[in-house]
Amino acid sequence: MSFLGSNSEQAITIEQDGPVGSQAGEADGRWESLLDEMESRLALHREALSGSCPVPPEVVLPPDIGQMPASLRRRAESILVLTEAVRQSVEEAKASIGRAIAQSRPQERSSPVFLDKKA
Repeated sequence: MSFLGSNSEQAITIEQDGPVGSQAGEADGRWESLLDEMESRLALHREALSGSCPVPPEVVLPPDIGQMPASLRRRAESILVLTEAVRQSVEEAKASIGRAIAQSRPQERSSPVFLDKKA
């Protein structure tokens, strides 16, 4: 199974059979840290939508992180659902801003307006 990372060229693959021994613990720890960071950034994105903080930078996958352990699959899937919810909220905010900008522009009149002025 694979997910797209923050950079569309990066894909996250999940191992079907996890690594063994100390490699498993190291891989789990690195991926857990990365998933923690993703959750933290998603929370910051939600705050940024309310205007209470700046938009955080994207999460970048370390080039040597390897495959995600299968034991973290459910957590990664729940983060993916949260990511989609934040993405949808961003799209809704963009649409709302677009409507507000359109409404703030002066409306063109379809017929001429004449003003009477005393000389």
